[in-house]
Amino acid sequence: MELPDGGGGDLLVANEAVANVANQEELRLQRLREWLQMCGVQFRGCEIKPSDEDAGLGVFASRDNAQGVLMVTPLYLAITPTSVMQDPDLGPYFMRLMEESQVDDLDDDHVDDRLLIILFLVIERARGRFSFWAPWLDVLPTEFRTTIFFSDEELLELEGTHLFQATKTRLRSLKSSFETRAKPFADNVLSCIKAERREVEFQDFLWANSIFWTRAKSIPCPRSVVFPDQPTVLPASQSLQLGTASTDLQLDKAFPETTDSQIATNGIGTCSEYEFDSQIATNDIETCSEYELAPCPSLADENDMVVSELSSDWIEAPSAADDEDVMNPSTISVEGLVPGIDFCNHDRMALALWEVDGPKGSETGVPNSMYLVSLRPEPGVPYGEEIFISYGSKSNEELLFLYGFVLEDNPDDYLMIYIPAQALEASDCSETKKQLLNELKLPLRYLVPSSELRRGFYEELNLDSMPKIPLTGHSWTGHRKTSPLANKVVFPEDLLTALRIVAMGEEEVYRVASMLEDISDPEAGRIPTNADIRAAVWEVCGNSGAFQLLVDLLTSNMMALEKGTGTEAMDAELLAKDGKARSQIKEQSHSDRVIKGDEPSDCNLLSDNKRASVIYRMGQKRLVRGFLQEAEMALEVCLDHVSSD
Repeated sequence: MELPDGGGGDLLVANEAVANVANQEELRLQRLREWLQMCGVQFRGCEIKPSDEDAGLGVFASRDNAQGVLMVTPLYLAITPTSVMQDPDLGPYFMRLMEESQVDDLDDDHVDDRLLIILFLVIERARGRFSFWAPWLDVLPTEFRTTIFFSDEELLELEGTHLFQATKTRLRSLKSSFETRAKPFADNVLSCIKAERREVEFQDFLWANSIFWTRAKSIPCPRSVVFPDQPTVLPASQSLQLGTASTDLQLDKAFPETTDSQIATNGIGTCSEYEFDSQIATNDIETCSEYELAPCPSLADENDMVVSELSSDWIEAPSAADDEDVMNPSTISVEGLVPGIDFCNHDRMALALWEVDGPKGSETGVPNSMYLVSLRPEPGVPYGEEIFISYGSKSNEELLFLYGFVLEDNPDDYLMIYIPAQALEASDCSETKKQLLNELKLPLRYLVPSSELRRGFYEELNLDSMPKIPLTGHSWTGHRKTSPLANKVVFPEDLLTALRIVAMGEEEVYRVASMLEDISDPEAGRIPTNADIRAAVWEVCGNSGAFQLLVDLLTSNMMALEKGTGTEAMDAELLAKDGKARSQIKEQSHSDRVIKGDEPSDCNLLSDNKRASVIYRMGQKRLVRGFLQEAEMALEVCLDHVSSD
């Protein structure tokens, strides 16, 4: 085939550039493998190499029919709060930081374990070749598709969704934390040790934050690992010629005196980046939830509420454990990064999971280690196949915010329904309603799985096979009866109770208060129970007010979504055109037509970020539409039932 003038030279230069990049990547990968093995990581049927799924590096079967334990990483290689505090170079600095943070804790200005690890990553990255962790850091992703990395134009693709405001709020929080806490600390530490750079930038902080949230795990460690009598020394630690620094450091130089105005009051966050309070699934952490209804349902900025809900239960935890070594009272869950196993990518149909072997090393022969074990039955994982783990049952909202990808037709999607703080504040007798919500520990937001729609009014299912879910407790008078169609209502009873309370009028509030007062006898120690409160609210309010408020909330939600990014049909059209453009490009990549200007038109091709945004927001519109239909039907049935009584 004849190329246009100059085409041969340009193509040759381009090919040489590609080859050079490939060679550099292979050198870094080889350096990583050697470093991991020197640090005690054992590869027993797998290897780390580039993934075919545009996901950076992955873990692949290195032999045919790979089974059993595939990789083992000693826990002394894990980056945890304990290891950071014991680091020979940086430990003294972080010890001083934690001491100062504890002194400042009365001002809510403290450094939690997550921020500790993130700061460690920021500094080690800036050290470059002087870092012990350089071979690992050099191959970690440098770009992310999570929403905090979206451009302003890309972020507009999320307008009307929870992620739109949550991302903007999160970025403000991170920027404040960086400017007031992270940068002063990191820059001063870097001025005292061997490092390639003396200053860090906000992008370094965003990078470290994303590395933590996409790779950290909740490790069930034996207490002896978390609180060792003697610090663990990494094998051949600083003899890698990666650079070292004296531990006799100028600590005062790293901690200049600061005024109160220079100290951040909102670090990384005490508990979360994006708090999803969903059921913890395989490989998920159980941590604290930032959302507590005390003294009232956190009637602070609504955006802050959404962000706080979108992340505590997020770090991967094992689905099972060594019952002899791990599942015992001497085990402590510690969040951290585990080089080696952290290169496993996600798939809902996982081929492996990770576990922790205890002090006896009964599973791997390596005491206090994390290991990757195959789930594939005989004959095992074939050679060259990527070995995925599952990050758990995650909605697209979670996946996009923390990992930067989405799944089409995600079966684990859910809709977040939250009652705006303003609706409660503006209602009659708001203080009494807050007290009732507090007593019942009812939050203002609820996650309703998409799977609930399968048992609703609009789904043709055999309802006799569905679990019976009563909408209410008992009726005090017997006059308030539950509709015979109650089992078709897809919304959780806690949500409906919260809606009943918020929707109550002044007269209804007084009636509920009077009923509860009638059964109260403080001198005899008789106070209303939660069941009493729920029964009184149900007796007075029923469901009509709750369902009407729910219809209004979902209608408003749909209007916001469509105002921001159009209708569900418009999103479907964008994806259809994008799919056609991608198919054309894929077909051409297998053809011989490489002459410049012969490419198919890509005017309908969406960027990866925009495509992920469209898939996510279309799923949200579909869920809002489905749950709105259910709420409208429930309201109609409820009103019909009331009128027939």
